[in-house]
Amino acid sequence: MEVGWSDQIQFQTPPAGGSDELKFLVYGDMGKAPLDPSTEHYIQPGSLSVVKAMVGEVGNGNVDSIFHIGDISYATGFLVEWDYFLQLISPLASRVSYMTAIGNHER
Repeated sequence: MEVGWSDQIQFQTPPAGGSDELKFLVYGDMGKAPLDPSTEHYIQPGSLSVVKAMVGEVGNGNVDSIFHIGDISYATGFLVEWDYFLQLISPLASRVSYMTAIGNHER
């Protein structure tokens, strides 16, 4: 990598309408956790294993799109909690379309 440039990523859009198959993941209520050993209140350590499994599926070409159906990060008023979540989903949302829906915690 050259200094001043980010790593190159490849983003794939879902197949065109009328295609034979659309492969997608649907989930909700995942939460977030820091990727390093820092601590913060109200984290969901299980989110790390969920993302790891989804990254594997995306990396193997088994996923065209991801639908996150609410209760997105459980951010409880602290901006750093959104940072944890966005860093957590970055390997997914930078590769395939990542759509969200509102849950009761976002209301």
